[in-house]
Amino acid sequence: MKDLLKCVFRELLRRKARFLSNVFGFFLAVGIMVVMLNVLFFSKAVEDSILKGTGVHFMAFLPGCGEVASLTEKEMNALIASGTIPERCKEMCKECTGCNKKPFDIKNEGFIANDVITKLMPVSLASEVMKFPELFRDVSCYLLFRFKDPVDGHLFTVGGFDPGNNQVVGTTCCAKGDLISGSFIHPGDSGIALAEQGYAISRNLKIGTSIVKISGETFPLIGIVNPGVRPAKADIYLSFKDAERVINRRIRSPLFQEMNILLVEVADALKQDAGIEKIKELLKSGLVTSYACYRPASEVIGISGRSAWLITIALSLSAIFLSMKSQYTSVIERKHEIAILKAIGWTNKNVLNQIITESIVQALVGGITGCLAGVLFVYSVPIKSIFNIQTQINPSFSPWVLLGGILLALIGGSIAGFFPALWAARQNPAEALRQI
Repeated sequence: MKDLLKCVFRELLRRKARFLSNVFGFFLAVGIMVVMLNVLFFSKAVEDSILKGTGVHFMAFLPGCGEVASLTEKEMNALIASGTIPERCKEMCKECTGCNKKPFDIKNEGFIANDVITKLMPVSLASEVMKFPELFRDVSCYLLFRFKDPVDGHLFTVGGFDPGNNQVVGTTCCAKGDLISGSFIHPGDSGIALAEQGYAISRNLKIGTSIVKISGETFPLIGIVNPGVRPAKADIYLSFKDAERVINRRIRSPLFQEMNILLVEVADALKQDAGIEKIKELLKSGLVTSYACYRPASEVIGISGRSAWLITIALSLSAIFLSMKSQYTSVIERKHEIAILKAIGWTNKNVLNQIITESIVQALVGGITGCLAGVLFVYSVPIKSIFNIQTQINPSFSPWVLLGGILLALIGGSIAGFFPALWAARQNPAEALRQI
């Protein structure tokens, strides 16, 4: 082995130009691969961070009992005692307080979600959901109630939300970024209201001059918002406490730590289906309204992951091919020298070992320097500025990428040296010498 390495380094140093040329081939191949892989993985991380937050928000609720939706509390108790209520409703009513808290105007008012009458749920459900942090990032309690205006009889909805929650509330209900004009409700605010833009236009509501009247209580209008197509959209927005207070004036029994909608944000789009199933399991008979875009988003994440590995494989094959071509050219140039060595007693094994070792040494030198150059390039070039990427994620190097670059050089050097060495070993020395 010592003699072999001595011959290898003597040959490499004897022909410095050829040595540097082959090293440069590995340097270029591995350096480009390392840079492109890290840029690719950075791009994928940015892409995934966006896609994983696409469609991860939904609202969950319990539909009311359709068969008994119009019954009063007295009628309900009478039917339960007589045993004439459908079995399905009796089972559903065991854990429901909605029948005792029906609105006075059953026909027009009530707790709703997607225009469906809903039951009430305990606010403690939010804590139960957050016992699964691997599935859920955030939850918030929400009240959505339909009122009938006593003056002109028009129907409108009031949404009661937690102003202190800027995460799931802002993506399913309304957020400060939805403001068209005015100001938003902040934590601790009370006695003020926001209006949805379309409702404000239809009712000619103006900030600073209009007062919204709900259940005999007045709320100055401080802002107009346009939440778009968010699932928990309402006509008027109040803080949760304010909404609870005005709703209590329109139902038969006051709310006590209850809500009718749970706003949910799952960990990412890939966990949306599992999160929905877990919520349904906790609600036992609940429904979920979600953004449908989470499905294509989760599919794209999978596609981009496969694409990253396909590009990695393509780059690896290109690097090996480039190295093999460079080494083969080197062997062709030395075929007369190899023929002389075989003529003075070198065996085919000696030739194979010499050429393959030369190739590996050049590959390792080129691979290591290529990795170092790749690291320097990525950290010195402002990739985020060049591509105008607005994210808190910064390019970083994985030690596995660097190890992969060196391993690629080692494997590439072995393959690149083997076939030319095999060709050289099989040459007839007498015939090669005749061509001198």
